Amino acid sequence: RLRAAGGAAGPAYPRTVWADWLCGQHTAVHRRRVLERFAAEDGADKAFLGSVRVLGEGVDTKECDSVFWADVRGSMPDLVQAVGRALRIRPGEGKVASLVVPVLLGPGETAESMLTSRAYGDLARLLEALRAHDTRLVESLAQPQAPSRAGAGGEGVAGTGVRSGARALLSFATPRDPALLAAFIRLRVLHPEHENWRRGVEAARIYAARTGDLRVPFAFKVPAGKARTGTEPAAGAWPPGLERFPLGQWIADVRRTHRRGALGRERVAQLDELGMVWSHFDVAYEEGLAAARGWAAEHGHLLPPAEATWRGAPVGVWVKNQRAAARREGPGALAEERREALEAIDASWCPAWEISWQ
Repeated sequence: RLRAAGGAAGPAYPRTVWADWLCGQHTAVHRRRVLERFAAEDGADKAFLGSVRVLGEGVDTKECDSVFWADVRGSMPDLVQAVGRALRIRPGEGKVASLVVPVLLGPGETAESMLTSRAYGDLARLLEALRAHDTRLVESLAQPQAPSRAGAGGEGVAGTGVRSGARALLSFATPRDPALLAAFIRLRVLHPEHENWRRGVEAARIYAARTGDLRVPFAFKVPAGKARTGTEPAAGAWPPGLERFPLGQWIADVRRTHRRGALGRERVAQLDELGMVWSHFDVAYEEGLAAARGWAAEHGHLLPPAEATWRGAPVGVWVKNQRAAARREGPGALAEERREALEAIDASWCPAWEISWQ
């Protein structure tokens, strides 16, 4: 198949292959002999050695230039050690190591499911293990930059991707949106979801305490810390662990999850306690309703002219729009609970005849 696909001018393929395997029942002598043959490639172009958590600490594999995980198991120290097998080099020599991780998507999943699919859990764990060897390189994958035409992910729809120096670290069988890839690194490698949730709740709590609500602009990020004196933070400074946390984007993501019905009750309750704004449309309605109550209290009815305002709020236009929705059927019709709230202010707020006659 390789010959047919590549032909004479195609990619090089091994003429001879050596392969062996090791398990826990093999003796130390047998393991040493197999490792020696693996290091020498036993006269073959390529050598493959399979094992299941057999090659522990102290086993030298400097000749290994690639590790394939058929299944990612073991503790994080085990994974860090396994990653190190491909990274070890001889003094004075260099090599390009490959770490191959299969991603087996479940039914209905696509490559766009990186943030939620369990299929990418192994990749996240191995990137976390690689981070133990090179923190800077892995963290650079989460830094949004202008995308390039070539690289790990192709062009991103959001116009942001990963740093050019780190693009070569990840190579997928199919193109990935670099913005999605950067989010994957941030949310599943650098700050796993549970930690990210705690940071989001804490940032939301502080924001609500300082502003009085959770109507967070999408672009809002926790500002960097102010100058400090000694070990005490400056007045008004955010906790260091929240610096540059994208609270606006986090709130928007939580709203989308809530609309899908995928946000757990406990988390909904946590945010409700903070005064979470689940919908901007709901906020606009509540503000309009408050203005309608105020105007009706002053005038004795809820039949304001179109140009009427109450404390700067365009209550006349707002009530006119609610009447239009109340007379509509199907999509866009006024919800029954909202109709009842307006009728509680003035039962004749939406008469069947002209407002002026009423």
